[in-house]
Amino acid sequence: MTTPVAGFLGLLEPGTPDEIREARRRSGHSQVRAAAVIGSARVMTWCEYESGKHRIPAAAWTWYLLATDQHPSLSLLRVAGGAAAPVAEFLDPV
Repeated sequence: MTTPVAGFLGLLEPGTPDEIREARRRSGHSQVRAAAVIGSARVMTWCEYESGKHRIPAAAWTWYLLATDQHPSLSLLRVAGGAAAPVAEFLDPV
């Protein structure tokens, strides 16, 4: 399971290929959308993370879990019109 990186609250160790795939599926994202969420223009990058060919960077993994409201201990809130809502509500699956 995803574990925190020592010395920094919230930053997580990179997920395994299975964890990465399951997090994407739980979010309802395609691989294209998942890559876009972490700021990658290349869908192959996400495919390589899911296949285990490359390891997802800790910051990218943490951001994906935060952005999709799957982080085990933190969540992001977006203030819109004076009301806070989870960031995941503002991400449209592609």
